[in-house]
Amino acid sequence: MAMLAGVLALSLVRPWGLVFPRWVPLVSGQRVPHRTLATTAFAVSVFLLGYTAWAAWQLAADFSDDGIFSPWIVVYGIPQFLVWGIGLFLAAWSYRARAAVSVSGRGVASR
Repeated sequence: MAMLAGVLALSLVRPWGLVFPRWVPLVSGQRVPHRTLATTAFAVSVFLLGYTAWAAWQLAADFSDDGIFSPWIVVYGIPQFLVWGIGLFLAAWSYRARAAVSVSGRGVASR
């Protein structure tokens, strides 16, 4: 799952997120469906941000070593998911603008 999320994030910032590369069978050279990619990225970022809020709430409600979450989640888990969710949301927002330029014929896809 982490690898799929990483590929999703990279596809939002790399040129192959606009046009499938030559090595992809059956769809090489075709445009990537930008609405599908952006919608997926937005959905994953909302899920990550929701999970972060839930984890923070659970941690505050059950702050002990015997709880569902270790207190160490404050140090590494919550900030990591918060940055990942915000970053993915911003990348998806930027991708929408870049894909719109590409579709109009002035961007990477028209090369």
